[in-house]
Amino acid sequence: MIELENLRKLWDHLYQIEQRLQQKSAEIERLTHLNMQLEEKLRAKESDLSQARMLFESSQQSFQTEKQEIESQVKSLINRIDQLTGEK
Repeated sequence: MIELENLRKLWDHLYQIEQRLQQKSAEIERLTHLNMQLEEKLRAKESDLSQARMLFESSQQSFQTEKQEIESQVKSLINRIDQLTGEK
């Protein structure tokens, strides 16, 4: 009888362990799925950041080009003014 009782206790203990393992397995699946979602969001953010960086660099390049054009026009105007005032 004692041996049968010990076997029942052992069986119950094993059943509890199995239940905990199933819970842990479900938790691991949930966390794995969540991790995959977070990785997808991270890749999307990295892509957005890359596009923003390219847009910024393009805008910066356009700004530099426009700045150089304006500086050139200002120098031309200054030279023209110098010529006109020198002629008078």
